[in-house]
Amino acid sequence: MLKPSINTTFSVAFVLCASLGLCACSPREGGYSPSDNRVITGLTMGTQFRVETNCKSAPSAEEIQIELDRLTLIFSTYSVDSEISMVNSDQSGHWLDVSPEFVAVAMHAKRIYVASNGAFDPTVSALVDEWGFGANSTESEPNVDLIHKLRDDVGYQAIEFREIPPAVRKKHDMVRIDFSGIAKGFAVDQLVAMTIASGCEHLLVDIGGDVRALGFNKQGKPWRIG
Repeated sequence: MLKPSINTTFSVAFVLCASLGLCACSPREGGYSPSDNRVITGLTMGTQFRVETNCKSAPSAEEIQIELDRLTLIFSTYSVDSEISMVNSDQSGHWLDVSPEFVAVAMHAKRIYVASNGAFDPTVSALVDEWGFGANSTESEPNVDLIHKLRDDVGYQAIEFREIPPAVRKKHDMVRIDFSGIAKGFAVDQLVAMTIASGCEHLLVDIGGDVRALGFNKQGKPWRIG
């Protein structure tokens, strides 16, 4: 049997690729349209965001900002009106109504808390502030005795969650939650889902270094990060 020449092999491969519409050099699926490249930037969650799309149909800057503002009102520890601030200030011990997004993030955080043997713990908010990294930060050196006292209010096992209807309850009055280590990533996923739902699957979303990319950039190549 004769071995196919390089040219013959390439020709067969090209025909198959073209007939199946799978040529990587011509990414057309997912509404790909490099001439409609759009870059949207702004501020959210105390940092910057960037959304780049290469499609005719993609969320507008206004739609993106509205969604980010909505998520900020759920997860921002800097806003006294946010859901998480409401939960943190509550000392009733009762179930508190929250959004489905709050419970979704809380439950995923619980999975990471368990998988990491407690290394990832969203209830360290008071300690984060005392060390000078939170919304209520201080520039003074942490007090050792206070640090030990605040540790009594740390522990994700002190939080209960319910999916239907979505609600949260604190078993310990003084425990406080901070989803800063996971909320931006959740926001990235929400923007990606919103963009895909619009018919666009060629995008890059970056919120403060939490990045997700799909499809191709405006040069028709895979996204390059860094």
